[in-house]
Amino acid sequence: MSLTHIANVVGGRLADVFDPDALVTQPAGFDSRDAVPGSLFLALTGQHTDGHAYAEAAFKNRASASAQLVVCSSSWTHRNTAP
Repeated sequence: MSLTHIANVVGGRLADVFDPDALVTQPAGFDSRDAVPGSLFLALTGQHTDGHAYAEAAFKNRASASAQLVVCSSSWTHRNTAP
């Protein structure tokens, strides 16, 4: 599936993409150490780290692209359940 097709399916848009027709032929993932040629690295921001800091490592492992999640609006709320 091409990056353009993925962006259309999820209602996103491509920005700063070298090749919008690049194919993602492997699974998407959020661990840069698991990135392989043809994979899509999902740069997620978590409680303890920001996945964007690992995008370069994913590309060194030859991931096809890195996707960033930007939430524009949502009714979802996070509840901290830690003691």
